[in-house]
Amino acid sequence: MGQGNLGGPSKDELGMDVFGWTDKGRTSEPFRLLIKGERDQPGGVVPPASLSSIPALEVAFAEPPAESKTTQRRLQFSLWITNPDHPLTARVLVNRLWQHHFGEAIVRTPNNFGFKSTPPTHPQLLDWLAAEFVDGGWTIKRMHKLIMMSSTYRQSSQHPAYEKYAERDFLNNTWWRFNRRRLDSEALRDSMLAVSGRLNMKMGGPSFYPHMSKEALEGLSRKADAWDTSTLKERSRRSVYMMTKRSRLLPLMTTFDFADTTLPCGQRDVTTVPTQSLALLNNHFVHDQSSAMAGRILKETGGDPAMAIHRAWQLAYGRSPGHDETTVAVAHLQSQVDIFTEILKNRVKSTNSVTELAVKDKIVLWLRADRGLQVDKAKGVMFWKDSSGPTAEGLHPHDASQSDPAKRPLLVTDAIHDQPTIRFDGKDDFLQLTGTILWSQHFSIFAVASDRGTNHTHRELISNWHRRGRSTTSFFFGLTGKSNIRLSDAFAPAGTVTNPKTPFILSGFNSKNEASTYQGRKILASSKTLSDRDLAGPYVIGVQGNNGAEFWNGDIAELIMFERSLNADERQSVWNYLAYRYGMKLDSRPDDPRHLALASLCHVLMNTNEFLYID
Repeated sequence: MGQGNLGGPSKDELGMDVFGWTDKGRTSEPFRLLIKGERDQPGGVVPPASLSSIPALEVAFAEPPAESKTTQRRLQFSLWITNPDHPLTARVLVNRLWQHHFGEAIVRTPNNFGFKSTPPTHPQLLDWLAAEFVDGGWTIKRMHKLIMMSSTYRQSSQHPAYEKYAERDFLNNTWWRFNRRRLDSEALRDSMLAVSGRLNMKMGGPSFYPHMSKEALEGLSRKADAWDTSTLKERSRRSVYMMTKRSRLLPLMTTFDFADTTLPCGQRDVTTVPTQSLALLNNHFVHDQSSAMAGRILKETGGDPAMAIHRAWQLAYGRSPGHDETTVAVAHLQSQVDIFTEILKNRVKSTNSVTELAVKDKIVLWLRADRGLQVDKAKGVMFWKDSSGPTAEGLHPHDASQSDPAKRPLLVTDAIHDQPTIRFDGKDDFLQLTGTILWSQHFSIFAVASDRGTNHTHRELISNWHRRGRSTTSFFFGLTGKSNIRLSDAFAPAGTVTNPKTPFILSGFNSKNEASTYQGRKILASSKTLSDRDLAGPYVIGVQGNNGAEFWNGDIAELIMFERSLNADERQSVWNYLAYRYGMKLDSRPDDPRHLALASLCHVLMNTNEFLYID
């Protein structure tokens, strides 16, 4: 039987929260030989036992003790497999360990030790390793150490008598030298993260979803909704924790011979093809790690070219650069600095700039301070029209209004990059929204704002807080007196806004996997997905629901909400739109020629054979 909720063992019985299987009881229906394979023609009973193909080890399984809750057949089968006299178990395992370290196994068909298998190149070595493994208590770590300290493993791929030995054993079946090996896809990705300084060594927990381009998602029926990209911190974990679906594999991984997830894989193919070079040159992940590595080196060396080059070689190759390498690297850096300086000088605007919001699927609120405003004589905002259009439910847009002149925030023209804003005084200004904004627990919210923070109390951008019934389960997005972010009570603190008096882009997301907050493109915090919020109206802007307190103290130029968690590409699109409109610099790629030049050098190092291959 399966999991506890399916009638199988509970979490307490298993000792851990995993999908476990066990027998229904200590007895089971007898297994019968089917005559001609027909299930309605049962023959004689086949008693439970080990494989009869090894007569010396054939064992009939005993009946379980009277107090047993299971048949104990799996236990007996496990004991039979791990019997020290078993001729295959230890040999199969040490053969795979050898393959892991050398690229080829002693028995070159690791999935087949039968009559059709390839005979071992060194049968006595295989027997000795198997005996050592069993005598050492079946300890895999001990075997790793034993193999890696051997003289065979420590050989170079270059041999002084290469031509002589190659004539006799060109395929190196006798291991007279070390085979040069390319890193597999997981090790290559992890190596890039390691040298960039971003590698997250967190162990265990749910898998992370890597960033997947729109082109890679094109084959899925639900496109972006079928793949929820994790935060940068989670995406920087080791590849063993990467979410892998049979129908959706990361292109960079498959380019470097990621395992076929639809078939058993005893040994991966190892190819060297032009598309691998193209992937390393153009893939966004490789560029991101090159940039991060450059930032790490600049921080550690202070920007001195000679020290930066030396540190880059240490990180990428584990050695110091030679004289000729240093000369070429210095020339490359200077050339790249000159090129990027000229590019940045002549660039009028970012190539990522956009003039209009392109992402509008399931947009539920869009307030912009230059649209749909009605103000009184004192420029107090009476009405602020929602530009999102009719909702999916056919309701009217969620317009904002304030009937009390004393509580109206003010329209301020030319406040942020020649764009208007709505200014809240932090005392009693707020706006009421029409209807219920959110109907889904998954959402995205973007705000362009500034925070004067002179009142040193909590203050909210938007909220549906209500003292009756949902004081702890409401939805709100705002700051504390110390500029810590709160994305409802379920996610607080959720990062800290830097330089809050300077206009900023603040974003919050809640998906099926996690909640996260960003300032600009920089992630500030992430947590598990929010516990369910009470999303009923009314909603207000600039105050904590009907609390009559926690008023926003600063400007709000634009507020956008979606009834879903946007994917990475969509978030980038919205950020680019807001950054261009309000003249803000997004910090994902530093516009420092030295950084860009060093990132170019780091990118070159990550494309070299010395980085890609084990020699």
